[in-house]
Amino acid sequence: MPPIYLPCEQLQIVIKTYASSIGSSPVTATLSVSLCNLTSAFGMIFTGLLIDQYHISTVLLISSLSSAISVLFIWGFAVSQPIVFIFAFTYGIFAGGYASTWTGCASDVLKETGRGEIAVIVGTMAAGRGFGCVISGPVSEKLIDSKQWSGLPLGIYGSKYGNLILFTGVTVLLGSIGSIGRLKRWALRRPEAKARPNEIEPLLA
Repeated sequence: MPPIYLPCEQLQIVIKTYASSIGSSPVTATLSVSLCNLTSAFGMIFTGLLIDQYHISTVLLISSLSSAISVLFIWGFAVSQPIVFIFAFTYGIFAGGYASTWTGCASDVLKETGRGEIAVIVGTMAAGRGFGCVISGPVSEKLIDSKQWSGLPLGIYGSKYGNLILFTGVTVLLGSIGSIGRLKRWALRRPEAKARPNEIEPLLA
């Protein structure tokens, strides 16, 4: 199930505020949000295409790791507006399409367990995202107000946004835990699969 992290909707508000804090004009700051919205639409299509080609655990791993990299290493050092644009683009592509993985997750659960309904599983995931939307506002405010690393020479980590960036990046990474577990399963079963190729299907097919 997708983790409860700073949702794309909430992050768009933060991007606009952050862009304004580094001296960007209101129009430019709004363009950052528009870019994130636009790339999120393409992100859903891109994620859907990946699901058609690869196992859902592989897609989740790509989405989670790419989103975490964009947060920790692009936003974390976005000291100018062009870098903010790059972050809005990459985060929109990889995190904005995360909801497209829900049906793939639900199908895999049904395949593995033979029980449940896709609508119920997807509804549970949507509820998790809704809960994340509700709590992300107060949590973000507290993280920004903490200013724990303020003044340190660590890019944006040295600003009031440092804790928020770290929180978002780490929680996004949590989305790859299940994928890593499945990769480990696949690696352990490879010798057996080579010995009996007609009986064991590759887990990442």
